[in-house]
Amino acid sequence: MDDSSPSIPESNPVSPVPASVTSGEDSGDAVDLSHLPAEHREAMQRLHRRVEEAAETIERLRAENRQLRERVDELEARPTFPEAETVLTLDDDPEELRDQITEFIDAIDTYLEAGPSDDEDAPTDEEPPAATDDPEA
Repeated sequence: MDDSSPSIPESNPVSPVPASVTSGEDSGDAVDLSHLPAEHREAMQRLHRRVEEAAETIERLRAENRQLRERVDELEARPTFPEAETVLTLDDDPEELRDQITEFIDAIDTYLEAGPSDDEDAPTDEEPPAATDDPEA
């Protein structure tokens, strides 16, 4: 890859969200706020829920960022092609493909050379005479 193109910034070496802030399945809203005055407990519970939601969002975004970084690495590993050209890549053997195309071209040429002059072999819209069971007919 060309080194002059902008690259993806390295991942931030920030530690993961601390366990004290992350949401746990068993923690729920059962935060012990008994040490706070009663008038501040409700606000503190709301704040705690918002912090948990933010921590979950950060975890989700970090996971998405890892996936995107892997995808970018995968795409950057592919060969680059000029934008002004159309590139066709096939998994088939080039010689086999060339032979198949040649056969198709020959079949089309044969069909076109036969042309409309061979009306005897050409299909018609007329229905064939009805067959009868009478042998004398």
